[in-house]
Amino acid sequence: MDPLFHKFGFGVKREMPYDAVHHAFEHHARLQPHALAVEHLHESITYEQLDKAANRLAHRLRARGVLPGSRVCLLVQRSISMVVAILATLKAGAAYVPLDGGIVTDSTLDHVLHDSAAVLTLALSTFVHRVQDRNYLCLETVIAQDEADDADCSKPPDLTSPRDGVYVIYTSGTTGKPKGVDVMHRNVVNLVCLSPGNVGMRPGLRVAQLLNIAFDMCAWEVLGSLANGCTLVLRGKTAAEWKAVMKTVHVVIATPSVLGQYDPADYPNIKFAATAGEVCPQSLADAWSKTGQFFNSCGPTEITIVNTVQPHTLGAPLSIGVPTPNNNVYVLDEHRNPLPIGEPGLMWAGGAGITRGYINLPDKTAERYCLDPFANDGSMMFNTGDIGRWRADGQLEHLGRADDQVKVKGFRVELDGVGAAMETCSSVKVATALLIGKDLWGFFTPATTSPSEVKVAAAKIQPYYAVPSRYMALPEFPHTANGKIDKRALRRLAEMQIEQTAAAALAATANEKTHARRSSAHTKPLASTSHGHAHGSFLVAGHIAKRSISEHGTAQPSAGPSRLLTLRAPVSVDLTSTSSPSPQVQFQACKCEQSPLSSQIHTVAVSVSGLDVRRRGVEVLSIHPTKTDAWVVPTDPGRTLEVGRRATCVFFIVGGHIKSSSHLKVSSLCLGCNGWALNSTSSLSKRADAPRTIAKELITDLACTLMNQSGVDIVRIVSDSQTSHAVVNEFGHRGVPVVLQAVN
Repeated sequence: MDPLFHKFGFGVKREMPYDAVHHAFEHHARLQPHALAVEHLHESITYEQLDKAANRLAHRLRARGVLPGSRVCLLVQRSISMVVAILATLKAGAAYVPLDGGIVTDSTLDHVLHDSAAVLTLALSTFVHRVQDRNYLCLETVIAQDEADDADCSKPPDLTSPRDGVYVIYTSGTTGKPKGVDVMHRNVVNLVCLSPGNVGMRPGLRVAQLLNIAFDMCAWEVLGSLANGCTLVLRGKTAAEWKAVMKTVHVVIATPSVLGQYDPADYPNIKFAATAGEVCPQSLADAWSKTGQFFNSCGPTEITIVNTVQPHTLGAPLSIGVPTPNNNVYVLDEHRNPLPIGEPGLMWAGGAGITRGYINLPDKTAERYCLDPFANDGSMMFNTGDIGRWRADGQLEHLGRADDQVKVKGFRVELDGVGAAMETCSSVKVATALLIGKDLWGFFTPATTSPSEVKVAAAKIQPYYAVPSRYMALPEFPHTANGKIDKRALRRLAEMQIEQTAAAALAATANEKTHARRSSAHTKPLASTSHGHAHGSFLVAGHIAKRSISEHGTAQPSAGPSRLLTLRAPVSVDLTSTSSPSPQVQFQACKCEQSPLSSQIHTVAVSVSGLDVRRRGVEVLSIHPTKTDAWVVPTDPGRTLEVGRRATCVFFIVGGHIKSSSHLKVSSLCLGCNGWALNSTSSLSKRADAPRTIAKELITDLACTLMNQSGVDIVRIVSDSQTSHAVVNEFGHRGVPVVLQAVN
C-alpha cells in the first residue's frame, strides 16, 4: 500500500475536550455568565440566563417522560426559544429532531414524528395547531411560566456519554421518504470544539445564524457558537434584517449559494467565512480570502456536517483540504481498494465523524456504512458518494458527486466539472450544468453575461462533448430551503423553455402554411383533428396568428395585434362528493398596474379559496397582488405553486381565483394580452364522467370567451390524448384555431 495513503488520508489525532456538546456550553456559562449568548432582532439573553432557562425546561421535559436516550421533536423557527429548546433537550439527556414549522409539510411532519418515535414535541405557539393530537408543549408558554414560577433552574442529573444521541437530521434525498441520520455527541464535539472545525470561533466573537434549523449546517452555527463562548446572532425574515445581521457578525457559515449573494467588500467585519453543502467557486473563495479567513469544507450529513475543512489562500488552487482531526478520508475503487495518488475514485470517510446510521433502515445503513478495514479498530466507514483525488501536495480535490456523472455522446462527463469550467469566465458568478434529454445545459449568473463568452471559457478546459450546447442566464439561481442551488427548479425552467421554443417554431411553420392557403381562394374552416397536420407530438390546425420567430425560437409579436393563448387541461378533477357545491372558475378582469402584461407571454397566478396554497420551487418569483386578487408574474419561474394537498404544481400559472370546497387539480393558462387579465366564468357540474368532460368544456369555454374578449388568435392546448381529441373536435365545431399538444 502506498505510504501516502495513510499520510494523506488520516487526520491528526487529538483528544476531545468534552464528552457532550452542551458541556462545552455550560463551561462558558460558568466562565462568562453575563456575556451575550443569543441575539434575535431586539431580544437577547446572556449565558447565565440561557443556562437557567434550559435547565428549567429540562426539568419539565423529564417530568413529561423525556428520558435519556429518547428523542424530542422541535417544531420551531428562528427564535431564542428555539435555542432554549435545543439545550434543554440535550440537558434532559435526549436528542432533538429539528423541523422548520413554516416549511415542513404535513406528510413529512407525520413521517418524522412516527419514524423518530419522538416522545414529545416542543412547538412554537404558531405551530401548536399542527401537533394538537400529540404529546406537545407550547415553547413560549412553558418557558415564561417556569420563569414566572421561579421553577428549579439547577442542572439536572447528567449521565450523557459521547456515544449518546445529540440530534437526528432528516435528509430529503432524491426519492422516497426522508431518512433520519442519528448523530452522536462525540461526532459534534469532534467538529465544533477542535480547530479547524470551529472556524475561528472564540469568546467575544459574533456568529451569524442564517440557515434552516432542519439543515445540519445549522447545528454547526448554533452548537459551534455556544460551545465556543460566542454570541449567536439569529437573522430575521426580511432581506434588510438579514443584511443587518451580516453587518454585525464576525463568523459566517453558509452554503456557497447563500454566501455568494454578498460582496465581502461590504462586510469587512466578517473575519471568518466557511462554506459547505455544495461545490464552491474559486472566485468566491478568493473574494472572501481578501478580507478575512475563508474555509472551504466538504462532507455529507452522515459524517457530521463536514470532515474536511481547508483554510484557503488567495490565488491558490481551491481544494477541500485534509481530514479534520480524528477523521479519515479514503479514495477507493469500486472494490474498496486504495487508488494511487492523483487517480480519481470514490471518497469514503472514517473516524470520529461517522454517525450511527439511518433510523429504522438497517438495509440502507448497510448499503452506505461498513467496517473500516484501514482503521483496524472496529469502527465504521461511510460511502460519501463523492468523487475525489489526492493532489501531490496532500490536498484533497473534490470532483463532484458520483450520481452527477452522466453520459454525453457516449462519453462520461462530470457535471460539477462542467460548472467549474463555466465559472472560469470572468463575468460568471455561479454556474452549474445539467443533462436534460440528450442536451447538456449550462446555467449561470448573472443574466448580463453572454452565453458565447461562457461557452468559450468552458471549451478551454473541457473536451468538446463536455461543453454545454444550450445555456440559460439567470439574475440569480433558485435555492432550496437549505440554501443550496435548486437543480430541480433549473430543470423545470429548461423544460419550459424547450416547450415554448417548440410551440413557437410550430406556430411559425403553421403560419407559413396559413399564408400559403390564404394566397389561394379561400381558407376552409377546421372541422376535426383529421384536418390537422401531424407534427411530432403536436397536432396543428386552423388559422394561426401572424407571429415572427426569432433565431432563438422565442415568439415575438408581429406588426399586427396577434396574441397567443395557452391552456393546460386539468389532469383530474375530483367532484364525486355530492355534499360540496359546484365549483365556480372565475378569471377576474383587471389592469395589472404593478407588472403589466406585455406583448410577450406572461403568466397569472392562482389562489384557491379554502384550500392550502403554498409557494414552491423558484424563489426568484415575485408575485404582485392587484386589487382583484389576481397576480401577474414572469413566465420563467413556472411550476411554483402547489394548490391544496391533492393538487399538482402548475406549469404556467393560472389566472384569477377558484372558489371550491372540492379538491381540484389546476394547470395552466398563459396569455399575451397587452396589459389585461381577462374575464371568464365557467361552472363545473357533477356527473359520472366529470373529469374528462369538465376538462373539455372548461378549456373550450374559457378559450372561446377569452378569444372573443381579447382578440387572441392562437390557442394551444396541453392535455392527455383522449381529452385532446375531444377538445380539438369542440374547437373545430366552433371554428377556433388551435395548436394542440397531446401528452399521454
